[in-house]
Amino acid sequence: MVLDSLEPEICFLIRDDFYYGPDRHADLSERNLVEKLIPPMLRQEFASIVRTTEARGHEKELADYYWQIVSAARRHAKDFNHVRHYFWMRLWLSNAAEKLSISFPWYDSLSEMRRFSGAIATDAVGDLYWDEDQGWRLDVKGTDDRLLIHQRDPDSDDTGLLVSVPRSAFLRKMTESMQDATAIVARLTQEMGADVWTAYVSDGPVWNRP
Repeated sequence: MVLDSLEPEICFLIRDDFYYGPDRHADLSERNLVEKLIPPMLRQEFASIVRTTEARGHEKELADYYWQIVSAARRHAKDFNHVRHYFWMRLWLSNAAEKLSISFPWYDSLSEMRRFSGAIATDAVGDLYWDEDQGWRLDVKGTDDRLLIHQRDPDSDDTGLLVSVPRSAFLRKMTESMQDATAIVARLTQEMGADVWTAYVSDGPVWNRP
């Protein structure tokens, strides 16, 4: 499919409750051991995500939401491995007019998104990027003036979604989105004392509130 544009969207995932029960499927499905979380009031389009465009200038409100998670984890003696998914991010490439999107379901942090954005930020032609994980594969090829982005399930005969987009315009938007997200994460890190969004955190973060 030939598109006039493709919009990168980097988002923070938002939940409305905190689960503190044991990690067993029965308890997870019952959802009875939960505390309510107050989502950030940023007038975002979707309750489950905050886009970087919506978070810009409202980092304090977003940090207040994350402090609820830190406090709940402390109350219920949950270490960071139990709650790291509350801090996940997501990247989508979307075209609203065509009602289509390309997702990166296994990318949870900025470093993974940077690997993608860095690989395609070139004027080379041919194969630029590929990645694959559990029912998802993404390939990007470059021509002189366009990018060919192919998302599919490698375990299926379905051809998936193949789009062609103007190269320079998409790369500019991708760069701007990464810059916005990096700046917002820097502000969140300043507010909270630890960066759990840029890359995988193996040790428990040291927050700046006791």
